[in-house]
Amino acid sequence: MLKIILVDDEPIVRLTIQTLGVWQNYGFQFAFEAANGQEALEQLKSDDSIDIVLTDISMPKMNGLELIRQVKTINPNIPIIVLSAYNDYPYVREAFKLGIQDYILKSDLSLESLLKLFEKVKENIDTTNRHLKEINDNTILLKQKMIEDLLTGVRINAIREKLESLQIKIKNANNVVCLFDVDDYKLLEEKYDNEILAKINNSIINIFSQKITEYNIGETLCLSKGRYVLIASFEGEHSSAVMFQKLNQFINDIKYSLSELLNISVTVGVSAFADGLETIPSLYRQAVQTIQFRLIWGKGKTINQQDILNITNTAQINISSFKKELTAAIEGLDTSQAQSILNNFKQYIIGLNTAKINVVYSLYIEIIYHVLNYLIGKDLHPDDVLNQELDFYHQINEYETIDEINQFLESILLKIIEELKQKKENIPLKLKKAREYIRAHYHENISLKSVAEYLNVSEAYISRMFTKEMGESFINYVTNLRIEKAKDLLKNSNLSINEISELVGYYNQEHFSRVFKKHEGCSPNKYR
Repeated sequence: MLKIILVDDEPIVRLTIQTLGVWQNYGFQFAFEAANGQEALEQLKSDDSIDIVLTDISMPKMNGLELIRQVKTINPNIPIIVLSAYNDYPYVREAFKLGIQDYILKSDLSLESLLKLFEKVKENIDTTNRHLKEINDNTILLKQKMIEDLLTGVRINAIREKLESLQIKIKNANNVVCLFDVDDYKLLEEKYDNEILAKINNSIINIFSQKITEYNIGETLCLSKGRYVLIASFEGEHSSAVMFQKLNQFINDIKYSLSELLNISVTVGVSAFADGLETIPSLYRQAVQTIQFRLIWGKGKTINQQDILNITNTAQINISSFKKELTAAIEGLDTSQAQSILNNFKQYIIGLNTAKINVVYSLYIEIIYHVLNYLIGKDLHPDDVLNQELDFYHQINEYETIDEINQFLESILLKIIEELKQKKENIPLKLKKAREYIRAHYHENISLKSVAEYLNVSEAYISRMFTKEMGESFINYVTNLRIEKAKDLLKNSNLSINEISELVGYYNQEHFSRVFKKHEGCSPNKYR
């Protein structure tokens, strides 16, 4: 809805124009009116929401020409339409020189004629807004590309020349890079669809933009899902303590705003301070390194590069005792002992105080594969025991803290021990359920996959179970059952061969006859 201010010293003219039609139906609103240029000017100075000025020329106190001159100094781009009489043409010509959009004779006033002018103005406004948006979008994209290149060290010299023209607030001294990672972003992805996630991302970016403007501290960019980078500059500041204080105040303000407005927690990795644009890639790598320590130190923390540099532990790493204890706990089917060992292992990892996060992941992977190798050594396939296929290396790296990794490992060990208990106490249980399912559904299009889904196990597990416990393959078991049912129907019913074929799960009579003959040595007809 475009807002119009109507300026004319004659009330009857103002009333006539406003009652020519229901202007809101066309997207226009006469939001304000004034009896002279002075009143209109005061209104325009106090309210920047006015989109169009419709003004008479001959008025007391301040005429239309003077109003146009004054308005153009306040807002050069606002469209102005002049109302004129026949004898006003010299003034109209002067008004065009001052930059009006158009004019209309009062004698020609009608809904159609005035609406035509307004539509033309609206079209011009829309075109201008589109162009401005395109320019703004292109500038933002170029600015983002420059920041990305700064982080990776690409075209540093070229960027240096364009910083000022693109109004990028990154200087040549006292720079620092901070990474902000949204904690539990995977949970947000599971909870919300892409549209809502995009709105959350926009809200986060808006919070960053507001705070950066407020603090005048640097530039920010969304690097990937749930990860944002800040390049801050404190050029001209000579006190390290003051720089750290300002930076921490900004970080805490961002954390508070995200928590209060979006219920989002972030972990922050902070690099050291350094001079020169060419140091920014190195500072970025430092921030990436520091934020990885969320794994050990937990979520919602601000982790500084200096915190990492203070780590000096050189203890020898040896986890063989944990492996032996876990093996004993699994063999003893002792879940509480397994949980205790994992908790001790976590404390051992924390106590290592290692500066190499990849070492932590490697140790957990080593524990996992020790357990898997134990299962394989017992002729147990891990996928069967766990009832699912898992990419452990990928899974471990998805977790944000060692508490989460421990919970994952604990669930794996409990599942293994529970499965081993069940296997020890009642090995035929799943076999019994599988056979019951097959006997109930043999006449349908039954398959290894459908039985596996029913029992919530893998197809490989079903296949091995039949071979090991029944001494025959799954397909042979189903075929034998179907043929036995067919033989009974052939002997004890008057059903046709085609009907019997369908009743035992074969929907192609020729295929049924071939299978029957292969199994019994004669055709169904001959058997009957």
